[in-house]
Amino acid sequence: MITRWQPDARMTAWYERRRFGDMKRLLITLLLIVMFPSFAKPEDSIAYMMRRWNDPAIQQIEAFQIFDNLYYVGIEWVAAYVIKTND
Repeated sequence: MITRWQPDARMTAWYERRRFGDMKRLLITLLLIVMFPSFAKPEDSIAYMMRRWNDPAIQQIEAFQIFDNLYYVGIEWVAAYVIKTND
């Protein structure tokens, strides 16, 4: 008869301690993140990014010449170019 391998008591205890240690480490990390959110820069918040995406005045970049008669006139995340001609 083929029997399934069963870990001995020492191995099971070691695994349980290790699993508990991993969970404890995760819990401590999450608590630190919740307790000290000031470590994150305000520019990284979703609200800040949404405000920037929805306000063209904030995104406005002064037009600049790329080369010869080609100018960049877009906002921060949308490229728009102007080709200056004689017409």
